[in-house]
Amino acid sequence: MTKSLNLALQGGGAHGAFAWGVLDRLLEEDLNPQAISYTRQQAKDKFFSISSLERRFKALRFHLIESGEVLSSLEQASKYDTRQEFLLGLKEKGRNAAEQWIGSNFSAIGQRPSCDIEAMFL
Repeated sequence: MTKSLNLALQGGGAHGAFAWGVLDRLLEEDLNPQAISYTRQQAKDKFFSISSLERRFKALRFHLIESGEVLSSLEQASKYDTRQEFLLGLKEKGRNAAEQWIGSNFSAIGQRPSCDIEAMFL
């Protein structure tokens, strides 16, 4: 049975390969993610500061698969790195992050959020 989830992903530029890996792995679990891919400040500015949308987002069951050390340890210029080995490496790290997240949060999908969007953005 396909499960839907609201998913916030981090990344930008070539770092989107990490999100690609996350989505790739989630689809193998027959999950239907609805992805929002913004940095934290952009997400706040674009989505959460608009009052009519703010109420709607608070009601959603969001899940966040963070890139953690993976992206924060890279140089800013790596966003423009288009080498295949680099992108495939980030994709694999995204798949690994999704695998860990699935192991810890699979039961929350459709039941409750696995992250506190209000505390993070509002």
